[in-house]
Amino acid sequence: MPSEPDRAADAASISAAPQRTTAGVEHPSAARGPWQAAWRRTRLLRWLTALYLLVLLAFMAFEDTLLFHPRKYPTGDWTPAGLAFEDAWFNAPDGTQLHGWYVPAETPRAQVLFAHGNAGHLAERAYTARQLSQDLGASVLM
Repeated sequence: MPSEPDRAADAASISAAPQRTTAGVEHPSAARGPWQAAWRRTRLLRWLTALYLLVLLAFMAFEDTLLFHPRKYPTGDWTPAGLAFEDAWFNAPDGTQLHGWYVPAETPRAQVLFAHGNAGHLAERAYTARQLSQDLGASVLM
């Protein structure tokens, strides 16, 4: 029976020897260096990066369809029922004429400047102006 140091030496020589298949050919993992192990460990990161780049390319390809393009003559109810408003016209610093609605409250508790952004138009925001004016008692300029 081999002694304890002999068993340790045999185990060390077995683990240091390249792994072989039954055909006597070295297993592919036996020839890998440290860079190959690092390459395997970063597999998930590489997949996530590739997926991110594909999504980014898709956004770039469909960029024009993802942006809001206003219509020259927007459709909608430009005289909403139950909303007493005044047309407000004013000029921007660059000279562009802007149009808005002023919705006065009977006894205003607050003044609200509502900027609806570039998506949509006043007629689509009439419900919000009605709520702010009638329910909260605020005068609204939008």
